Amino acid sequence: MEQISASTQLCRVDAQAGSFDAAENLINNGAYTGWELHNALGAIPTQVMLYNKQTISLQGLVAGEQQFISASLRVEQAEPLRCNMGMNKDANAAPYGFVREYHLFTTEELNDDDLTQIFNLTNPTLPGMVTTAGTASRLNENQLIYGIAREYNSIMNMASPGSTFSEDWRVVPSFENVLGNGYPVAQSLVHYTRLIYCWMNPTTATTTPSSTVQGLDVPAARASLIGVIDKPNFQEYLATLANNEAIGSW
Repeated sequence: MEQISASTQLCRVDAQAGSFDAAENLINNGAYTGWELHNALGAIPTQVMLYNKQTISLQGLVAGEQQFISASLRVEQAEPLRCNMGMNKDANAAPYGFVREYHLFTTEELNDDDLTQIFNLTNPTLPGMVTTAGTASRLNENQLIYGIAREYNSIMNMASPGSTFSEDWRVVPSFENVLGNGYPVAQSLVHYTRLIYCWMNPTTATTTPSSTVQGLDVPAARASLIGVIDKPNFQEYLATLANNEAIGSW
């Protein structure tokens, strides 16, 4: 078995002096390598839309008219994601107490419109999918090689300020789903995107204890496609290329 991988470094967003400005400046100025914000962070309850894009070269396979066939997806990280969205009875708590995380391997780079569709509160639209609201992705199902969707929920409403659970920003995994069909890749690049979506309210940041300071702590991770290298016949190779580029579908 072979594998192709992409690694993301840590990223942190927290409110300082009642504002996310400092955190936003750190991200926008490259303090957290590879991470970018899809939206501007507000001074009131705001969505947090973080993403990290990378490309993986398969140029050596292309030269030999070979293709990579994925069999599984693996995500490795040393610790769980952590987030503080405010106490359940906090007048300034975030309006929603969940965090969504996606690891996506695609044959095309996700553009701003694709990101906007995924960073959606009620109807997130992933590559190759159509939501119940009728919103369709620009990419087809064969262009999502593999991915994983996760959701975490806050347990802040189970703890009082100053307790261990509230101060370590612990969140509980509540959903995980593997995406994609492992369609072969014959083109020269695979695109990887890691996305984080949640809501936070910075107005509690001027109070103590630290459990009321809202923020997000994203750990470093390595995502890998596990599969085999195959040498198809020329007609099959062209069909795979066409599917990768959404020219046709077989």
